[in-house]
Amino acid sequence: MTVSGVTPDTIKLDLLHLVDLGIAAHLYGNLIWDLLEDHTGGSSRQSKLAVVNNQIANAYKSCQMPAGKRLQRLNLSDICAGGDDYPMLRHCKGRRIRHFSTVAIELASHHTGTAWGQKRMQAVKAMDAVYALADLPTSSYSAAEFLKFKKACESLLGNYGWLAKQAMKQKLCRYSITQKHHMFACRYIEQCRKLTPRMTWCYGPESFMSMCIQIGAASVKGTSAAKLPGKVIEKFRFSYHMLLGGFLDLCEED
Repeated sequence: MTVSGVTPDTIKLDLLHLVDLGIAAHLYGNLIWDLLEDHTGGSSRQSKLAVVNNQIANAYKSCQMPAGKRLQRLNLSDICAGGDDYPMLRHCKGRRIRHFSTVAIELASHHTGTAWGQKRMQAVKAMDAVYALADLPTSSYSAAEFLKFKKACESLLGNYGWLAKQAMKQKLCRYSITQKHHMFACRYIEQCRKLTPRMTWCYGPESFMSMCIQIGAASVKGTSAAKLPGKVIEKFRFSYHMLLGGFLDLCEED
């Protein structure tokens, strides 16, 4: 911040990396780990996880979530290795983590008989409210909507913090509070007063980067370094025209 021209407004935190792949990934990873460790019987974690995966699949069905928006069937390596490792959803697409919010409420609603379960339920409800407000178009995001967003964020952080404190008291490696939680609390909420979450959520650029990586990977084999740039550009140009042609066809149909 001491560099000339740099102000707090220079840095824009985005929803994808801060929330989807950060706060939400931690919350939902801990929810699933709670279900596995505290609410599922079985002789091993693998057998317990199979039961939890079936519960997740049933919750997706009851929420009528399209298959393209669902998380893949989870392995233990996608959640937690145990020991000193903290639970977190890993190897998952950010937007699919976002669409897990309604499923998380369904899963948490079956285990609210304790203070832990009630706080966990409030946390996933607050996360769902944050996502609903973050999805609002820029034109619909007013000062009143920001206040709702701020209240939902504070509820999320408060309930998550309570769970983290209780986990520490019980010497459980759960509900880790990370740098992203601090950035969310101290920077992102206030940023959203001026910038709606949709203005910095990064889904488009990340999809574009994923496409470039696939094109690059498809171009490397059997190609000398000197010819690689031209081959990548040709494949990219072909992909661009294919996408553009499909878009124009849709426009003509409309």
